[in-house]
Amino acid sequence: MAAFKAKYPGGNEFNSPQLHQMISCERAKVMYKTIDQIHKEYDGQWVFMVNCVEDLYGSIAGGVVVLHSENRDVVIRAMEEYDYEPSITYFRYAGRIPEGVSIVL
Repeated sequence: MAAFKAKYPGGNEFNSPQLHQMISCERAKVMYKTIDQIHKEYDGQWVFMVNCVEDLYGSIAGGVVVLHSENRDVVIRAMEEYDYEPSITYFRYAGRIPEGVSIVL
């Protein structure tokens, strides 16, 4: 495993993959939200999530919101940064579909 090198707030530099993983896990615990929480907090916005968790039926139960906007195109353009994200990712509209809008599956 290659060493991970990153700068964290305060200018500290870490080279340990284990330390990076530990920090990432602690940060993810704070940022993880259930689908219900996401719908309440980001109502009327498009959201893109990483580190998603599926329930027993294969539906997304929650994840970490990394992008959100009322403008779908803004989120889609920014999603390019996550092309090689190793976790389960998910993109959806949080809230009720506005009247007069059609969804193509």
